[in-house]
Amino acid sequence: IDTLTFSAVEARTLAGEMVAMEASASGAGKLGMILREPIGVVGAISPFNFPLNLVAHKVAPAIAAGVPFVLKPASLTPLCALELGGLLAACDLPPGSFAILPARRDGAEAFSADPRLSLLSFTGSDEVGFALKARAAHMRVVLELGGNAAAILCADWPLEDAAERIARGAFGQAGQSCISVQRALVDRRVAAPF
Repeated sequence: IDTLTFSAVEARTLAGEMVAMEASASGAGKLGMILREPIGVVGAISPFNFPLNLVAHKVAPAIAAGVPFVLKPASLTPLCALELGGLLAACDLPPGSFAILPARRDGAEAFSADPRLSLLSFTGSDEVGFALKARAAHMRVVLELGGNAAAILCADWPLEDAAERIARGAFGQAGQSCISVQRALVDRRVAAPF
């Protein structure tokens, strides 16, 4: 709900801008006008680990920007996306403004090759993301790939508290979070007891 709300609020700020061009003599007395226009059809591929939340992160901004989209939910967790699609179908969206296409993992390859798509948005592993990007030369690509988030432990922090927080950050959601702690950088003075 928050993701949909934030996107709707942000959509209200998607207005044009006027920019003074007077930084150079040739721009004296002139204004530049910036208009924002939808990019075209977006292909969106979401991962399995937070099947409703991460689908909402693809869908909500597209709807807010007036961009039609085709979503491929993770093949292991498509039901949340399909349920959200049912809710969207009951809304007053323009006909043809979205499609949700459950497919096997290899179905993602079609998203990088389809000339009808203007942008590909992928959240998932770096291996799959960069392979899709390599095949998607005709379109813009947005990748949100697994990170290598680090926790930094300084010598003056209580070790038991640090151990509890770092373990929770690493193993919460069974480690299946984009922001899970994947390495700990520990001050040498407390590395052994930590």
